[in-house]
Amino acid sequence: MGLYKFLLAILPVVLAADIYVSPTGSDSAAGTLAAPLRSIQSAVDKAVAGDTIYLRGGTYSPTTNIKIAKSGTSAKPYTMTAYNDEAVILDGEALPGTPAALDASLANADRGVLHIEKANYWKFYKLTIINGPYGVYLRDGSNNYFERIVTHDNYETGFQMQGSLSNNQVVYLDSYRNRDPRKNGESADGFACKEGSGTGNILKGARLWENVDDGLDLWGIQVPRHDHGHPLLGQRRQPLGLHRLPGRRQRLQAGRRRRGGYWLRGPRHHQLHRLPERGQGLHGQQEPRQLPVLAQHGVEQWRGRLPDHHDQVDAQEQHRERQLQDDGQERADVARQRDDQQRQLLGRQRDVVRRQLQERRRQPRQGRAPGERQDRREQLLDSHLRRCYRCYHHLVLGPCLRSP
Repeated sequence: MGLYKFLLAILPVVLAADIYVSPTGSDSAAGTLAAPLRSIQSAVDKAVAGDTIYLRGGTYSPTTNIKIAKSGTSAKPYTMTAYNDEAVILDGEALPGTPAALDASLANADRGVLHIEKANYWKFYKLTIINGPYGVYLRDGSNNYFERIVTHDNYETGFQMQGSLSNNQVVYLDSYRNRDPRKNGESADGFACKEGSGTGNILKGARLWENVDDGLDLWGIQVPRHDHGHPLLGQRRQPLGLHRLPGRRQRLQAGRRRRGGYWLRGPRHHQLHRLPERGQGLHGQQEPRQLPVLAQHGVEQWRGRLPDHHDQVDAQEQHRERQLQDDGQERADVARQRDDQQRQLLGRQRDVVRRQLQERRRQPRQGRAPGERQDRREQLLDSHLRRCYRCYHHLVLGPCLRSP
Protein backbone atom coordinates (compact mmCIF):
# COMPACT_ATOMS: atom_id res chain seq x y z
CA MET A 1 0.00 0.00 0.00
CA GLY A 2 2.84 2.36 0.83
CA LEU A 3 4.53 1.67 -2.53
CA TYR A 4 1.22 2.32 -4.33
CA LYS A 5 0.87 5.75 -2.70
CA PHE A 6 4.48 6.56 -3.57
CA LEU A 7 3.90 5.70 -7.24
CA LEU A 8 0.78 7.86 -7.32
CA ALA A 9 2.76 10.76 -5.86
CA ILE A 10 5.47 10.63 -8.52
CA LEU A 11 3.13 9.78 -11.43
CA PRO A 12 2.71 13.39 -12.70
CA VAL A 13 6.48 13.83 -12.78
CA VAL A 14 6.96 10.58 -14.69
CA LEU A 15 4.30 11.47 -17.26
CA ALA A 16 5.80 14.90 -18.08
CA ALA A 17 8.23 14.43 -20.96
CA ASP A 18 10.41 16.44 -23.32
CA ILE A 19 9.90 15.91 -27.05
CA TYR A 20 12.51 17.17 -29.51
CA VAL A 21 11.97 18.16 -33.14
CA SER A 22 14.57 19.07 -35.75
CA PRO A 23 14.39 19.91 -39.48
CA THR A 24 16.91 17.08 -39.98
CA GLY A 25 15.10 14.58 -37.74
CA SER A 26 12.83 11.64 -38.59
CA ASP A 27 9.22 11.03 -37.66
CA SER A 28 10.11 7.40 -36.98
CA ALA A 29 12.61 8.49 -34.31
CA ALA A 30 11.99 8.47 -30.58
CA GLY A 31 11.71 12.26 -30.26
CA THR A 32 14.70 12.57 -27.93
CA LEU A 33 17.49 15.12 -28.11
CA ALA A 34 19.72 12.54 -29.80
CA ALA A 35 16.95 11.23 -32.09
CA PRO A 36 14.51 14.09 -32.76
CA LEU A 37 11.30 13.99 -34.76
CA ARG A 38 11.11 15.82 -38.07
CA SER A 39 7.62 17.36 -38.13
CA ILE A 40 6.10 19.56 -35.49
CA GLN A 41 2.70 17.96 -36.08
CA SER A 42 4.10 14.57 -35.08
CA ALA A 43 5.34 16.07 -31.82
CA VAL A 44 1.96 17.70 -31.16
CA ASP A 45 0.16 14.41 -31.78
CA LYS A 46 2.56 12.54 -29.51
CA ALA A 47 2.53 15.00 -26.62
CA VAL A 48 0.34 14.64 -23.55
CA ALA A 49 -0.62 17.28 -21.02
CA GLY A 50 2.43 18.62 -19.21
CA ASP A 51 4.89 17.79 -22.02
CA THR A 52 7.33 20.27 -23.53
CA ILE A 53 8.06 20.29 -27.26
CA TYR A 54 11.54 21.64 -28.01
CA LEU A 55 12.17 22.84 -31.56
CA ARG A 56 15.79 22.78 -32.68
CA GLY A 57 17.06 25.68 -34.74
CA GLY A 58 16.39 25.87 -38.47
CA THR A 59 13.53 26.35 -40.93
CA TYR A 60 10.46 24.12 -40.87
CA SER A 61 8.43 24.05 -44.10
CA PRO A 62 5.20 22.12 -43.51
CA THR A 63 2.87 21.27 -46.40
CA THR A 64 -0.16 21.28 -44.09
CA ASN A 65 -0.62 23.68 -41.24
CA ILE A 66 0.19 22.64 -37.69
CA LYS A 67 -3.14 21.86 -36.03
CA ILE A 68 -3.49 22.01 -32.25
CA ALA A 69 -6.87 20.89 -30.91
CA LYS A 70 -6.27 19.37 -27.48
CA SER A 71 -6.03 20.98 -24.10
CA GLY A 72 -3.80 20.84 -21.09
CA THR A 73 -4.67 22.00 -17.59
CA SER A 74 -3.51 24.82 -15.37
CA ALA A 75 -1.24 22.38 -13.53
CA LYS A 76 -0.06 20.60 -16.70
CA PRO A 77 -0.01 22.90 -19.71
CA TYR A 78 1.52 22.00 -23.05
CA THR A 79 4.64 23.97 -23.98
CA MET A 80 6.19 24.58 -27.40
CA THR A 81 9.45 26.53 -27.45
CA ALA A 82 12.70 26.98 -29.29
CA TYR A 83 15.50 24.91 -27.82
CA ASN A 84 17.74 27.23 -25.80
CA ASP A 85 18.36 30.33 -27.93
CA GLU A 86 18.29 28.59 -31.32
CA ALA A 87 16.44 30.46 -34.09
CA VAL A 88 13.29 28.61 -35.15
CA ILE A 89 11.43 29.63 -38.33
CA LEU A 90 8.10 28.17 -39.42
CA ASP A 91 7.79 28.87 -43.16
CA GLY A 92 4.27 28.44 -44.55
CA GLU A 93 5.07 29.10 -48.20
CA ALA A 94 4.03 25.55 -49.18
CA LEU A 95 0.62 25.77 -47.47
CA PRO A 96 -2.69 26.34 -49.29
CA GLY A 97 -3.63 29.99 -49.67
CA THR A 98 -0.10 31.37 -49.92
CA PRO A 99 -1.40 33.35 -51.60
CA ALA A 100 -4.98 32.57 -52.53
CA ALA A 101 -6.40 34.00 -55.74
CA LEU A 102 -7.94 37.46 -55.76
CA ASP A 103 -11.34 37.47 -53.99
CA ALA A 104 -11.00 33.77 -53.16
CA SER A 105 -12.14 32.46 -49.80
CA LEU A 106 -9.83 30.78 -47.32
CA ALA A 107 -11.29 27.89 -45.35
CA ASN A 108 -11.12 28.15 -41.60
CA ALA A 109 -9.09 24.93 -41.38
CA ASP A 110 -6.42 26.39 -43.68
CA ARG A 111 -5.83 29.53 -41.65
CA GLY A 112 -2.54 29.91 -39.87
CA VAL A 113 0.81 28.18 -39.95
CA LEU A 114 -0.07 27.50 -36.32
CA HIS A 115 -3.79 26.67 -36.28
CA ILE A 116 -4.99 26.49 -32.67
CA GLU A 117 -8.69 25.72 -32.30
CA LYS A 118 -10.62 24.70 -29.19
CA ALA A 119 -7.34 24.22 -27.36
CA ASN A 120 -6.61 25.55 -23.88
CA TYR A 121 -3.54 25.80 -21.66
CA TRP A 122 -0.80 25.95 -24.27
CA LYS A 123 2.39 28.01 -23.99
CA PHE A 124 4.48 29.13 -26.97
CA TYR A 125 7.89 30.80 -26.82
CA LYS A 126 10.48 32.20 -29.24
CA LEU A 127 9.00 31.25 -32.63
CA THR A 128 9.21 33.11 -35.96
CA ILE A 129 6.38 32.49 -38.44
CA ILE A 130 6.55 33.66 -42.06
CA ASN A 131 4.80 33.28 -45.44
CA GLY A 132 1.67 31.67 -44.04
CA PRO A 133 -2.09 32.06 -44.63
CA TYR A 134 -2.15 33.91 -41.30
CA GLY A 135 0.82 33.42 -39.02
CA VAL A 136 -0.81 32.37 -35.74
CA TYR A 137 -4.55 31.65 -35.85
CA LEU A 138 -6.24 31.07 -32.49
CA ARG A 139 -9.95 30.26 -32.47
CA ASP A 140 -12.15 29.40 -29.48
CA GLY A 141 -9.29 29.05 -27.02
CA SER A 142 -8.64 30.09 -23.44
CA ASN A 143 -5.73 30.34 -21.02
CA ASN A 144 -3.07 30.21 -23.73
CA TYR A 145 0.20 32.11 -23.49
CA PHE A 146 2.45 33.42 -26.29
CA GLU A 147 5.79 35.12 -25.68
CA ARG A 148 8.42 36.50 -28.08
CA ILE A 149 6.55 35.46 -31.19
CA VAL A 150 7.55 37.09 -34.51
CA THR A 151 5.14 37.00 -37.47
CA HIS A 152 6.04 38.75 -40.71
CA ASP A 153 5.49 38.58 -44.48
CA ASN A 154 2.40 36.44 -44.11
CA TYR A 155 -0.41 36.43 -46.68
CA GLU A 156 -2.97 37.48 -44.10
CA THR A 157 -2.96 38.84 -40.54
CA GLY A 158 0.18 38.01 -38.62
CA PHE A 159 -1.54 37.04 -35.36
CA GLN A 160 -5.30 36.58 -35.19
CA MET A 161 -7.57 35.62 -32.29
CA GLN A 162 -11.19 34.86 -33.11
CA GLY A 163 -14.33 33.35 -31.61
CA SER A 164 -14.80 32.53 -27.94
CA LEU A 165 -11.67 33.79 -26.17
CA SER A 166 -10.72 34.35 -22.57
CA ASN A 167 -7.58 34.81 -20.50
CA ASN A 168 -5.14 34.52 -23.40
CA GLN A 169 -1.89 36.48 -23.18
CA VAL A 170 0.33 37.67 -26.03
CA VAL A 171 3.57 39.17 -24.72
CA TYR A 172 6.37 40.81 -26.73
CA LEU A 173 4.89 40.19 -30.16
CA ASP A 174 6.59 41.54 -33.29
CA SER A 175 4.25 41.53 -36.30
CA TYR A 176 5.14 43.38 -39.49
CA ARG A 177 4.90 43.45 -43.31
CA ASN A 178 1.84 41.21 -43.40
CA ARG A 179 -0.30 41.53 -46.54
CA ASP A 180 -3.32 39.89 -48.19
CA PRO A 181 -3.26 39.73 -52.02
CA ARG A 182 -6.56 37.84 -52.11
CA LYS A 183 -8.33 40.88 -50.65
CA ASN A 184 -6.23 43.45 -52.46
CA GLY A 185 -4.60 44.61 -49.26
CA GLU A 186 -7.73 45.38 -47.25
CA SER A 187 -7.52 43.20 -44.16
CA ALA A 188 -4.02 41.96 -43.25
CA ASP A 189 -3.24 43.29 -39.78
CA GLY A 190 -0.38 43.01 -37.36
CA PHE A 191 -2.58 41.76 -34.51
CA ALA A 192 -6.33 41.13 -34.68
CA CYS A 193 -8.89 40.06 -32.10
CA LYS A 194 -12.23 39.91 -33.87
CA GLU A 195 -15.63 38.34 -34.46
CA GLY A 196 -16.31 36.73 -31.12
CA SER A 197 -16.61 37.26 -27.40
CA GLY A 198 -14.63 36.91 -24.21
CA THR A 199 -12.72 38.70 -21.48
CA GLY A 200 -9.33 38.78 -19.82
CA ASN A 201 -7.19 38.68 -22.97
CA ILE A 202 -3.94 40.66 -22.76
CA LEU A 203 -1.66 42.08 -25.43
CA LYS A 204 1.54 43.40 -23.86
CA GLY A 205 4.77 44.84 -25.23
CA ALA A 206 3.86 44.31 -28.90
CA ARG A 207 5.42 46.11 -31.88
CA LEU A 208 3.26 46.28 -35.01
CA TRP A 209 4.48 47.98 -38.18
CA GLU A 210 4.28 48.08 -41.99
CA ASN A 211 1.14 45.97 -42.23
CA VAL A 212 -1.02 46.72 -45.26
CA ASP A 213 -4.19 47.27 -43.25
CA ASP A 214 -4.14 47.77 -39.48
CA GLY A 215 -1.56 47.45 -36.80
CA LEU A 216 -4.13 46.56 -34.15
CA ASP A 217 -7.57 45.42 -35.36
CA LEU A 218 -10.32 44.84 -32.79
CA TRP A 219 -13.39 43.99 -34.80
CA GLY A 220 -16.78 42.66 -33.76
CA ILE A 221 -15.88 41.49 -30.26
CA GLN A 222 -18.61 41.43 -27.60
CA VAL A 223 -18.25 41.23 -23.84
CA PRO A 224 -20.62 41.89 -20.91
CA ARG A 225 -21.43 45.54 -20.40
CA HIS A 226 -20.12 45.78 -16.85
CA ASP A 227 -16.59 46.89 -16.05
CA HIS A 228 -14.13 44.03 -15.56
CA GLY A 229 -11.40 46.29 -14.23
CA HIS A 230 -9.57 46.41 -17.58
CA PRO A 231 -8.67 49.85 -18.93
CA LEU A 232 -10.17 48.89 -22.30
CA LEU A 233 -13.62 48.03 -20.99
CA GLY A 234 -16.30 50.55 -20.23
CA GLN A 235 -19.82 51.70 -20.80
CA ARG A 236 -22.01 52.14 -23.81
CA ARG A 237 -22.33 55.29 -25.95
CA GLN A 238 -19.24 57.00 -24.60
CA PRO A 239 -16.24 58.45 -26.45
CA LEU A 240 -13.13 56.37 -26.87
CA GLY A 241 -10.02 57.79 -25.24
CA LEU A 242 -6.55 57.21 -26.66
CA HIS A 243 -3.95 58.01 -24.03
CA ARG A 244 -0.20 58.64 -24.07
CA LEU A 245 0.11 59.26 -27.79
CA PRO A 246 3.25 61.22 -28.68
CA GLY A 247 2.64 64.92 -28.29
CA ARG A 248 -1.13 64.90 -28.06
CA ARG A 249 -4.24 63.20 -26.75
CA GLN A 250 -6.92 62.07 -29.18
CA ARG A 251 -10.55 61.50 -28.37
CA LEU A 252 -12.50 59.79 -31.12
CA GLN A 253 -16.22 59.04 -31.06
CA ALA A 254 -17.21 55.48 -31.72
CA GLY A 255 -17.72 55.05 -35.44
CA ARG A 256 -15.13 57.66 -36.46
CA ARG A 257 -12.34 56.74 -38.82
CA ARG A 258 -8.89 58.22 -39.01
CA ARG A 259 -6.67 57.01 -41.84
CA GLY A 260 -3.07 56.24 -41.00
CA GLY A 261 -3.78 56.13 -37.29
CA TYR A 262 -6.85 54.50 -35.75
CA TRP A 263 -10.09 53.22 -37.19
CA LEU A 264 -12.61 52.98 -34.38
CA ARG A 265 -16.15 51.79 -34.89
CA GLY A 266 -18.71 50.85 -32.30
CA PRO A 267 -20.86 52.02 -29.40
CA ARG A 268 -18.62 51.26 -26.42
CA HIS A 269 -15.98 53.09 -24.40
CA HIS A 270 -12.43 51.78 -24.27
CA GLN A 271 -9.12 53.25 -23.13
CA LEU A 272 -5.95 52.22 -24.92
CA HIS A 273 -2.87 52.97 -22.82
CA ARG A 274 0.64 53.65 -24.11
CA LEU A 275 -0.06 53.11 -27.79
CA PRO A 276 2.37 55.35 -29.74
CA GLU A 277 0.81 55.90 -33.14
CA ARG A 278 3.27 55.42 -35.99
CA GLY A 279 0.89 54.33 -38.71
CA GLN A 280 0.14 51.34 -40.90
CA GLY A 281 -0.79 50.80 -44.52
CA LEU A 282 -4.38 51.96 -44.16
CA HIS A 283 -5.28 52.30 -40.50
CA GLY A 284 -3.70 51.96 -37.13
CA GLN A 285 -6.55 50.40 -35.18
CA GLN A 286 -10.10 49.25 -35.71
CA GLU A 287 -12.66 48.79 -32.97
CA PRO A 288 -16.30 48.24 -33.93
CA ARG A 289 -17.82 46.88 -30.71
CA GLN A 290 -16.46 46.08 -27.29
CA LEU A 291 -12.90 45.06 -26.71
CA PRO A 292 -11.89 42.09 -24.52
CA VAL A 293 -8.20 42.79 -24.93
CA LEU A 294 -6.14 44.69 -22.39
CA ALA A 295 -3.39 46.38 -24.39
CA GLN A 296 -0.72 47.61 -22.01
CA HIS A 297 2.95 48.39 -21.45
CA GLY A 298 4.23 49.76 -24.71
CA VAL A 299 2.11 48.30 -27.50
CA GLU A 300 3.59 50.15 -30.46
CA GLN A 301 2.82 50.64 -34.13
CA TRP A 302 5.74 51.61 -36.30
CA ARG A 303 6.41 52.44 -39.92
CA GLY A 304 10.04 51.31 -39.97
CA ARG A 305 12.06 48.27 -39.00
CA LEU A 306 13.18 48.31 -35.39
CA PRO A 307 16.18 46.67 -33.78
CA ASP A 308 15.41 43.72 -31.56
CA HIS A 309 14.93 44.95 -28.01
CA HIS A 310 13.07 42.20 -26.22
CA ASP A 311 16.15 41.11 -24.28
CA GLN A 312 16.10 44.50 -22.54
CA VAL A 313 12.34 44.95 -22.16
CA ASP A 314 12.18 43.81 -18.56
CA ALA A 315 15.08 46.06 -17.57
CA GLN A 316 13.47 48.97 -19.43
CA GLU A 317 10.16 48.45 -17.66
CA GLN A 318 11.91 48.43 -14.30
CA HIS A 319 13.79 51.58 -15.29
CA ARG A 320 10.49 53.25 -16.27
CA GLU A 321 8.96 52.32 -12.93
CA ARG A 322 11.94 53.83 -11.11
CA GLN A 323 11.65 56.94 -13.25
CA LEU A 324 7.98 57.29 -12.38
CA GLN A 325 8.79 56.96 -8.69
CA ASP A 326 11.63 59.48 -8.95
CA ASP A 327 9.44 61.87 -10.94
CA GLY A 328 6.70 61.59 -8.33
CA GLN A 329 9.14 62.34 -5.51
CA GLU A 330 10.61 65.25 -7.47
CA ARG A 331 7.15 66.71 -8.12
CA ALA A 332 6.29 66.40 -4.43
CA ASP A 333 9.52 68.20 -3.46
CA VAL A 334 8.83 70.98 -5.98
CA ALA A 335 5.27 71.37 -4.67
CA ARG A 336 6.49 71.62 -1.06
CA GLN A 337 9.12 74.18 -2.03
CA ARG A 338 6.52 76.21 -3.93
CA ASP A 339 4.14 76.15 -0.95
CA ASP A 340 6.93 77.32 1.38
CA GLN A 341 7.76 80.19 -0.96
CA GLN A 342 4.12 81.21 -1.19
CA ARG A 343 3.74 81.16 2.60
CA GLN A 344 6.85 83.33 3.00
CA LEU A 345 5.63 85.78 0.35
CA LEU A 346 2.19 85.96 1.95
CA GLY A 347 3.77 86.69 5.34
CA ARG A 348 5.82 89.56 3.90
CA GLN A 349 2.74 90.97 2.17
CA ARG A 350 0.76 90.90 5.42
CA ASP A 351 3.52 92.75 7.26
CA VAL A 352 3.63 95.45 4.59
CA VAL A 353 -0.15 95.84 4.58
CA ARG A 354 -0.25 96.14 8.38
CA ARG A 355 2.32 98.96 8.28
CA GLN A 356 0.41 100.73 5.52
CA LEU A 357 -2.85 100.53 7.45
CA GLN A 358 -1.23 101.80 10.63
CA GLU A 359 0.28 104.78 8.78
CA ARG A 360 -3.03 105.59 7.09
CA ARG A 361 -4.88 105.52 10.41
CA ARG A 362 -2.37 107.92 11.98
CA GLN A 363 -2.78 110.46 9.16
CA PRO A 364 -5.68 112.94 9.48
CA ARG A 365 -8.42 112.46 6.93
CA GLN A 366 -8.37 115.26 4.35
CA GLY A 367 -11.66 116.75 3.34
CA ARG A 368 -12.71 117.35 -0.20
CA ALA A 369 -13.95 120.43 -1.94
CA PRO A 370 -17.70 120.94 -2.03
CA GLY A 371 -19.36 119.03 -4.88
CA GLU A 372 -16.63 116.42 -5.06
CA ARG A 373 -17.45 112.82 -4.34
CA GLN A 374 -16.50 111.50 -0.87
CA ASP A 375 -13.51 109.14 -0.98
CA ARG A 376 -15.70 106.05 -0.68
CA ARG A 377 -13.13 104.07 -2.63
CA GLU A 378 -10.52 104.64 0.08
CA GLN A 379 -12.92 103.45 2.75
CA LEU A 380 -13.70 100.30 0.79
CA LEU A 381 -10.00 99.69 0.28
CA ASP A 382 -9.28 99.94 4.01
CA SER A 383 -12.16 97.62 4.81
CA HIS A 384 -11.11 95.14 2.15
CA LEU A 385 -7.49 95.06 3.25
CA ARG A 386 -8.50 94.34 6.81
CA ARG A 387 -10.17 91.17 5.53
CA CYS A 388 -7.75 90.15 2.75
CA TYR A 389 -4.03 90.79 3.20
CA ARG A 390 -3.31 89.04 -0.10
CA CYS A 391 -4.69 92.02 -1.98
CA TYR A 392 -1.90 94.42 -1.06
CA HIS A 393 -0.93 94.60 -4.72
CA HIS A 394 -4.39 96.13 -5.33
CA LEU A 395 -3.56 99.21 -3.25
CA VAL A 396 -2.69 101.25 -6.33
CA LEU A 397 -5.02 99.92 -9.04
CA GLY A 398 -7.65 98.25 -6.90
CA PRO A 399 -9.20 96.15 -9.71
CA CYS A 400 -11.08 93.93 -7.24
CA LEU A 401 -13.08 96.92 -5.87
CA ARG A 402 -16.09 98.43 -7.52
CA SER A 403 -16.89 102.13 -7.33
CA PRO A 404 -20.00 102.88 -5.28
